[in-house]
Amino acid sequence: MLRLGMFGGADAKAFICLSVALPNHPLPSIPPLTFVNPIFPLVVLYNAYLFSLSVAIYCLIKNFGYRYRRGKKLFKGFGSLSPLKRLMALVTGYKVRFEDLRGKVYLYPMEEVTADSESRRLKLFIDAEADRDMLIKMLGTSTGDEEEVWVSPGIPLLFFAWAALISSTLVGDILFWMVFQVFSKVL
Repeated sequence: MLRLGMFGGADAKAFICLSVALPNHPLPSIPPLTFVNPIFPLVVLYNAYLFSLSVAIYCLIKNFGYRYRRGKKLFKGFGSLSPLKRLMALVTGYKVRFEDLRGKVYLYPMEEVTADSESRRLKLFIDAEADRDMLIKMLGTSTGDEEEVWVSPGIPLLFFAWAALISSTLVGDILFWMVFQVFSKVL
């Protein structure tokens, strides 16, 4: 997952350390939600990804707020984007002023300048190890400080892993419990 750019080097090292320090569930008693996967670090990993979905909800709320509060179109100037690309952009990023992008270290540009330097296009997948300053510099050649650009919040997976470690220890395997609830209702 590190090679695919799904998380950074620090996240990978933290999960390696977690797997060495806690290969099994740390509590002798069974948590409220039954624990199925015997490899505790995997439970923490997929619960961390489950918790990271909250960023998509946050982005969606910010985009709807932007659209209705300002009355501006979100994808103005991007030509014809497919509905799938629009949906991906709505759940992975939001618009801010270019000046705010430069000032906040946790924001990564989702736009890039095209080869002709005349227009910009959305870049939906950003490598976790990407050079943020270089991306901003390249985008800044065609953008003014007051112009709005698409950004993606670069929240480290470690934040969600910390929450997943605590919840997986005390509550149990949340993702498995949710899947089990859905299947028990369907079947």
